[in-house]
Amino acid sequence: MKKVWLLLFSLFFSFILIDSVEAASASINASSSKSTVIVGDTVTVTVKISSSSNLGAWNFDVDYSSNLTFVSSSFGGLYIADAAQTATTKSKSYTFTFRAKSSGTGKVSISNARVIDFDTEKNMSVSKGSTSFKIMTQSELESTYSKNNNLSSLEVEGHNLSPIFDKDTLEYSLELEYGTESINIKATKEDSRASVDGTGKINLSEGLNVLKIIVTAENGSTKTYVINATVKELDPINVTVDSE
Repeated sequence: MKKVWLLLFSLFFSFILIDSVEAASASINASSSKSTVIVGDTVTVTVKISSSSNLGAWNFDVDYSSNLTFVSSSFGGLYIADAAQTATTKSKSYTFTFRAKSSGTGKVSISNARVIDFDTEKNMSVSKGSTSFKIMTQSELESTYSKNNNLSSLEVEGHNLSPIFDKDTLEYSLELEYGTESINIKATKEDSRASVDGTGKINLSEGLNVLKIIVTAENGSTKTYVINATVKELDPINVTVDSE
């Protein structure tokens, strides 16, 4: 432990005692918890210092773009001055929380970094990373949502629809034999971001069954396809009694 604090002291106060020859290398990288942040929401950035050699002590600043507001960090602030607690420390992570203020590209980067090798007490060469993410208002985000609520196919297993399916034709007819209790409706959405309701096994009753297949686009707009499935009634049996 004594060696750790000697390293920390030498890092921050006694530059003359440090050999200017660089030893091993270290990296300080940043990663964000979100790729897109809504204005007013927070984003967490994780900064990790790592090396294949044993880390002794280090310091660095965390900088951020003007469309962000600093909220908090696991270390207490944006300036990190820390030292290894063991002789075999090869990485350490810190988290920082920011709030998005306005649209644009948010960026968090590392600057003024310095790292000391635990074993040699020499400066390490340091690569400094950054992370960026898109900041949008809710309305800007929603404007990017897909409006596609089309089906690319619609079928009833074992039966033929009339007319032949076309994504712009919304109503179809289907005639079924007496006693048909259910059908299996299959549909494929044109856009993977859309959702479809009304498919699968559908129970039927005798006579006309109006079946609705509803496609909801990513932006919430819907389109309804209708299958008018008619189950035939039992044919009447005619019996003649006394010429009637």
